[in-house]
Amino acid sequence: LYVHCVPTGRGSDVSLSWRPSESIPGAHEVRIKYARVGAFPSVGEFYVLVFKDRFCASLAELWYCVVHSRLRADVNGVTGQAAGVELVVRGDRVPRIVRAYAGLATSDGSKEQTTKDAAFDPPSAFRLVPHAHNKFAIHFRPRHPGNSRLHVHLVDVDTQDLVAAWLLNAVAAAPTITKTYDVEIPCGQAITKRIPYRNPWNRARTFTLVSSDETLVRARDPVRPFVNIGPNAVEYLRLYFAPVHRQGLVQCY
Repeated sequence: LYVHCVPTGRGSDVSLSWRPSESIPGAHEVRIKYARVGAFPSVGEFYVLVFKDRFCASLAELWYCVVHSRLRADVNGVTGQAAGVELVVRGDRVPRIVRAYAGLATSDGSKEQTTKDAAFDPPSAFRLVPHAHNKFAIHFRPRHPGNSRLHVHLVDVDTQDLVAAWLLNAVAAAPTITKTYDVEIPCGQAITKRIPYRNPWNRARTFTLVSSDETLVRARDPVRPFVNIGPNAVEYLRLYFAPVHRQGLVQCY
């Protein structure tokens, strides 16, 4: 295969390299590097042409690539605990009613997944003041230690135009382990367990159960994943363990 790039702007912005794939026999890997990404909301466009012969006479594929720049924000926290950051967007010439959305980026960056671990303040649509710096906050609760990325989009409710976009980089530290439990699950069989928990405060509290892997363990009642415990009282946390179809050891928070 012979790969060429046809830029629509400056030709030095894009560089290509390709090589036979090490993981897929008979396939090739094409690495694309876009050198200069402009400030948001700039957009870059270029074409990638894949030819079958070295004379570039037989075209195999034609790719149209669009590079969208985004703003960046960083947040640091602890696994299982919400951490927040303020985002700032400047209003344009007309007032807008906007709403924020968040999607969890996958490891390969090919798509994003909706997440219920991100909450916004305000939680619903709000008004952008023209020619002013408007603030809103996002609170993200990571389920796993390490790095994760979120796509945050601010969308005009009426026109569906993209007003602003951020790439949120979240770094989560491992939580402090206070107790450990060993649970044996028969292969292919779901079980339920209950764990006693004491409310250490001298007033009633409502505790929400959150798992790092809800496909394995979650609250027994997913509609009401919380428990009310009186002052210095003890209550049981009821958990549901999903069926496991192979032997092994899995750790979960």
